[in-house]
Amino acid sequence: MFETNNLSVRVGNTTLLNNITVHFHSNQLSAILGANGAGKSTLLKVLSGDLAPSSGTVNLCGQKLHEWPAGELATTRAIMAQQRRPQFAFTVLEYLMLARHAWVESKQQSIEFTDTIVQRLELQSFLQRPITQLSGGEWQRVQFARAWLQVLSHEGVKNKVLLLDEPTAALDIYQQGRFFSLLKEFMTEGGTVLIVLHDINQAARIADAMLLLNQGHVVASGRTQDVFSESHLNRCFNVSGSVQHHGDNHAYFHYL
Repeated sequence: MFETNNLSVRVGNTTLLNNITVHFHSNQLSAILGANGAGKSTLLKVLSGDLAPSSGTVNLCGQKLHEWPAGELATTRAIMAQQRRPQFAFTVLEYLMLARHAWVESKQQSIEFTDTIVQRLELQSFLQRPITQLSGGEWQRVQFARAWLQVLSHEGVKNKVLLLDEPTAALDIYQQGRFFSLLKEFMTEGGTVLIVLHDINQAARIADAMLLLNQGHVVASGRTQDVFSESHLNRCFNVSGSVQHHGDNHAYFHYL
C-alpha cells in the first residue's frame, strides 16, 4: 500500500531519516520500532502527507502521495499522532463528527457513520463530555474512533489505512486488549495498519511485518518472523538481549 524510495528528511544539519526504502503491504499490520529519536514519528508524518520529505518519494497505492487530491487522501488514510489535545471545549460527539468533514454526505449520514463507530468502540457514555475533561486513556480511545471514522465508507474499510503513533501508551491492560482486538477486526474487514510501538514483545505478537529504525536508518524490514531476531534487535536498540521462543509460536525478547 505504502512504498518509499530513498526517502530522507533533514532539518537544518540534522538528518531524521536517511534513504529509507520500504514497502508496507495492504491488509497487514506493520509495526515500526526503534529507540527514542529513531525517526518513527517522523516517518508516520511523511507517510500521512503532513511532512514533505527532503528527498526521495512516497507512493500510496501506486500513486505519488503528493499527487493525491486532498479530499481523497483524507478519506483513504487517517493518522493518530502524539499531539497536544485541542483546548476547545468540543464535546466528544462534536469532535468525532469533524472526522466526516472530507466526505460528501448529508448530516444524517455523518451521524449514522458516527453512531456505528461509537457503538463499536463502546463510547456511548463519552459523547456529551468535553474533550478537555477526558483522561489520557479516554482521549486515546476517542482519537482511535476519530481515525477509524475518518476512513469509514459504505463499503467498510477495504483499502483504507490507519497510521497509529503509540496509540496504547495511556491505556490500561483491559483497554489495550480491547484495542488490539479492534485492530484485528479492522484488518479482517480489509484495512491496513501501520503502528509505532515501544513494546517490542507486543509488536511481535500482533504484527505481520516489522520495520526497525536506528537513528534514521533501516536496520531491518520484512516479515516479523524474519526481523524479530537477536542480532537485529540488539543492533536496533543498542542492547544485548536474547529471543526466547514459546510453544505457541510466539517469541519474546529479553534483555537486562
